[in-house]
Amino acid sequence: MKAISEGTAVITATADGKSATCNVTVSKMVIDVTEVQLDKTELTLKEGEEYQLTATVLPENATYKTVTWTSSKPEVATVSETGLVKAVAAGTVVITAKAGEKTATCTLKVAKSESGSGGIEDMDPEEW
Repeated sequence: MKAISEGTAVITATADGKSATCNVTVSKMVIDVTEVQLDKTELTLKEGEEYQLTATVLPENATYKTVTWTSSKPEVATVSETGLVKAVAAGTVVITAKAGEKTATCTLKVAKSESGSGGIEDMDPEEW
């Protein structure tokens, strides 16, 4: 007997005038996610910058490959449902991609934007 597709079937065997039946239910085989990989595990952006993170779900034939994205500190950086990271304010945040029960993370450091007045208060002390 070979399962061909999802569904139910009744298998009947007959020999010497006697028969027996067996109800069979075939369900879709679930292939679990074994790993999630990100194109970056560490990243530095300035306030206002964006970066498109890319997640790879393994194996390629996993049943449920949908990736959900989260930011540990949305006040520092947000992440869209497609993995687009937007740096909001200076700080450090962890961006997480999850598929199935597996996750991958990227630690993002957001630096202050260099859009100050250009005066000495905006300079690094080593530049004085």
